[in-house]
Amino acid sequence: MLELNHLAFSVEEGAGQKDILRDVSLTVPDGAFWVITGPNGGGKTSLARAIMGLNQPTGGQILWNGEDITHLSITERAQRGISYGFQQPPRFKGLRVRDLLALAAGRPVWMNGYSLGQFGPETGDLRTAEDCLDRAGKGELCFVETTDPAPWLERMEGLVLYRWNRRYPADLYCTLPLEDFVLEERREFAGSSHECITREVYRR
Repeated sequence: MLELNHLAFSVEEGAGQKDILRDVSLTVPDGAFWVITGPNGGGKTSLARAIMGLNQPTGGQILWNGEDITHLSITERAQRGISYGFQQPPRFKGLRVRDLLALAAGRPVWMNGYSLGQFGPETGDLRTAEDCLDRAGKGELCFVETTDPAPWLERMEGLVLYRWNRRYPADLYCTLPLEDFVLEERREFAGSSHECITREVYRR
């Protein structure tokens, strides 16, 4: 059984905060099939991402079969049988394992289990760990989608930033101070679900 108790999720926007989810409470019994509908930007995706652990709620509680999972990792939730299905799986046309390995120049590429699902299987050069940002060594590449990398700023030697060129309330925005880096390269390419994706390469 899934229970949401006064769930809230807000993001920083400009000089203030924008509420995406506000005081959401519901109970979904075992075996029930629920459909949540609403307009674009209404918070449907944000709610699903919060349940899966892709968004960390700013308030409230998530219970799964009576257990508080509000602060569990994506992997821990998946182990309990919680999954997340994309309406249209995200794809970066032209961004493949060999592109990541080329960027790494023969060094390992780290990512978490969520990202490995798009690129896998794990190989000698492609490595997975939920704490991949901690495990990546000097000169190694870490592919990050669902974690804010700001706490690891001091360790960063460079940054490759992919911009989807769309703004979604549920997205994790880049909070890194790009002025601390030097832009070396910028190029654009088409994506299967996005008309234009921009790749920017920064160095310290």
